[in-house]
Amino acid sequence: MVKKALAVLALLTHPALLEAAWLSYWSRWQGPWLIAAWGLLVGVGGLLYFWLHSTPQDLLIVLGSVRRFLLLWNLLVIAGLWAATAELVLHFWLGFLLWAAFCAFLLHWAWEYSFHAYGWAALTGFYAWYAPDYPAGSLLLAGLTVAVGALRLYQGAHSRTEVGRGLFFGFVSGGLYSLLFT
Repeated sequence: MVKKALAVLALLTHPALLEAAWLSYWSRWQGPWLIAAWGLLVGVGGLLYFWLHSTPQDLLIVLGSVRRFLLLWNLLVIAGLWAATAELVLHFWLGFLLWAAFCAFLLHWAWEYSFHAYGWAALTGFYAWYAPDYPAGSLLLAGLTVAVGALRLYQGAHSRTEVGRGLFFGFVSGGLYSLLFT
């Protein structure tokens, strides 16, 4: 029972869900954005995940792994949404998500890391540098990030090193976006 609850919690804390929820909120729950965010990031991304685990591995020879393929999918979807919007607040957040996805894709060529921890840490790093006058928000995000990292460790999904790398890379990439582009 506990294992199933933790598996559901791991799904609910996936960075693609975080991205879709974030975009839904900032788009003020507009129908086309809900369809684009949830349909492409979560729906098609999830279908690709299950499809790739049941196909011959020679389809992935160019990228080398299912995770890289899904990171590339995420990067392409975010880039398409970023290019398609003219609304400033969505353009701002999509720019951040595009930067985080780009860094995640590049870093995955050199190191294995927890993408769950990376996604939450990137948002925490961004928020810590962008809104230093709101420490409660940074502390809340930091607590959630540590909880997600601990969950991935407890489930045995990643080693301590991979979770640590995800936390470090995410926090740095999120903070760099704040420092470089805002």
